[in-house]
Order: sequence, then structure tokens, then C-alpha cells
Amino acid sequence: MHFALVHGAYHGAWCWDQLRQELERDGHATSAADLPCEDPEAGAERYADEVVHAMPKTADGVVLVGHSLAGLTIPIVAGRVRTAMSVYLCAMLPVPGLSFDAQHADLSTGFELRKARSRIPTVASRGRSPLPLRSSFTTAIRKSPRPRPNDCANSTGARRRR
Repeated sequence: MHFALVHGAYHGAWCWDQLRQELERDGHATSAADLPCEDPEAGAERYADEVVHAMPKTADGVVLVGHSLAGLTIPIVAGRVRTAMSVYLCAMLPVPGLSFDAQHADLSTGFELRKARSRIPTVASRGRSPLPLRSSFTTAIRKSPRPRPNDCANSTGARRRR
């Protein structure tokens, strides 16, 4: 079986290196292309061109694995090659007829950069050396306000009352 691994935004083919080793050790073939993320004019069609070009021409029954933004690319690849399945690994699901920007024009994560930045420097400003990024991020997350039980919605979407 051939696995075509497609990376998401801010990544490269390198992010699949460990998985590729595991799959190849089990006797599978793999391919992972570096997508032209640095080119603002490149879109899902061009990304699909790169993925198809990286795959061997004899690949039959390809398993497409798309992570993150690659969820917009793998359906295009699936239309060009014979696939056994497509795997959306924490990937975006495309909405036919809408661009990425149109799909996410009103997307709100609730994350406020100003608040997170103000927390992280206070850890370093106490005379200690700055924490590694991961520790600083974890510290900021731990200090983030958590939803109270009264704020949760039940399975019907109605708010619970205590």
C-alpha cells in the first residue's frame, strides 16, 4: 500500500519523517512533498500538483493522509489518482464552492494575543531566566479562565441551570 502524506500550513515534508519510517518498516511505500507554502499565489490546485508529482506513477490504491490545511488539498488529489481512502488528520473539511478565506471569515477562536503575551513576560520578569516557549505557553494556558459548570451547554444546546 502507498501512503501519500500531505503536510499542513507552516510545516514541510519533514513533519512526516518518523511516520514514514514506521510505515516503510511495515512494508508500505510512502511519499511526502514539500508544498509551495511560501508562494502566496499557490493554492490547493498547485499543492495537489506537487502531491501527485511526488507519488510514483505505479501507485495503485493510494491512502491519502492530509493534516490541517491539507484537508483542502487531498480531495483534489483524490480526483486525480486512484485512492483506497482519504484520512483527514485534524484536517480542515472543504466546503464546495467556498475559498478558505470565505469559509473562515467569521471564525473566532476566542484567543486574545494581547492577554497571552502579557502573562508570559511576567514569568521571566521575576528575575528568573525566560522559560522555554513550550513552558511559557503551558503556563499561559493554565492561567486562562476555565468555563464554570454553569456555563456548559447540554446535548440539546440549552444552557444548564444549577
